[in-house]
Amino acid sequence: MSADSAGKLVSSAFEVPLNSSMFTWTVYISILVVLAGTILMHRNSNADMIDSLEREVNLPIPVQPGPPFPLVTEYCDIVCGFGRGSAELGIPTANVPIGQLPRQMNDLDLGVYFGFAHIKPAEHREPSVETRQDGRTVVYNYGQYLSEVNGDLDVLPMVLSVGKNPFYGNDFKTMELHVLHDFKNDFYGAKVKFNILGHIRPELNYTTKEALIKDINIDIKTAQSVLVTSPYQTFKRQL
Repeated sequence: MSADSAGKLVSSAFEVPLNSSMFTWTVYISILVVLAGTILMHRNSNADMIDSLEREVNLPIPVQPGPPFPLVTEYCDIVCGFGRGSAELGIPTANVPIGQLPRQMNDLDLGVYFGFAHIKPAEHREPSVETRQDGRTVVYNYGQYLSEVNGDLDVLPMVLSVGKNPFYGNDFKTMELHVLHDFKNDFYGAKVKFNILGHIRPELNYTTKEALIKDINIDIKTAQSVLVTSPYQTFKRQL
């Protein structure tokens, strides 16, 4: 047998007819491998993000604060606002004067943020009566009824609204803290120091009060789920 004939014989021995069933399974397995790799890459790319409640407007929240956060204030005054948070929405808020806050906070995009807050009584102040922007009067007790036993003086989680409240047609910016705690008394005139550790979502407008309340409650649950994690808990020490 010639060398050429032997070569052809060896070559023909390795020729396998194309089997359509085998080809189909090969393609199927290849697709699965590609899909698995894509999913793994997606999971790795989001490994530094915290899962938040399903909502299209939610911003990605990192596993620990990233620039420009954390931002932290000195102690500033708690002043009365419109009284809508508690009376209309069932979600009481503590308003703070923007002029007493660091400039970086005033530069923040309008939206909802989260962090921790520490409230304490204002010293050497006697109760007084002030007139709210809606014409109603409120008593400034300067935090004299804040209770250590009730946990009022602890460093507490909070959600912060930085915005113009388009649902109510405001044309100026306010900063309102909703401290996630069951206070037994008002504390107008008390002092609050707080930090901002992250951004939940941009400010939105709403067609109904119910939709606004629903979104605020999602904001609260989102903040709670993030602030209990160890990397965020460490920032309580700032206050």
